[in-house]
Amino acid sequence: MVSGSWRITYFNDSGNDETSHFTGYSFQFNSNNSVVAVNGSSNINGTWSTGNDNSTSKLVLSFGNTPPFDDLNEDWHVTMQNSTLIKLQHVSGGNGGTDLLYFEKI
Repeated sequence: MVSGSWRITYFNDSGNDETSHFTGYSFQFNSNNSVVAVNGSSNINGTWSTGNDNSTSKLVLSFGNTPPFDDLNEDWHVTMQNSTLIKLQHVSGGNGGTDLLYFEKI
């Protein structure tokens, strides 16, 4: 992920398509585990890390309390990954809703 810029091509929050909240933002994942979402002169800073959860690869994102980026603050399970597309899924422990997040390389 640290190679190139990425954009969100799909974000479904418990059945609601909220992809448009991230239109125009590109995401740069840096080797120091920082991530920056850039839209013109607007920068949103966050952190990322990887790991495993019951033998499933995961991506952990944290953007603090900045809406709508705070919706991305989760432990995301990687359901598919190649050099240009990463599909992530999070099942909520509270309401049992499923969130989907897709990053595509620009």
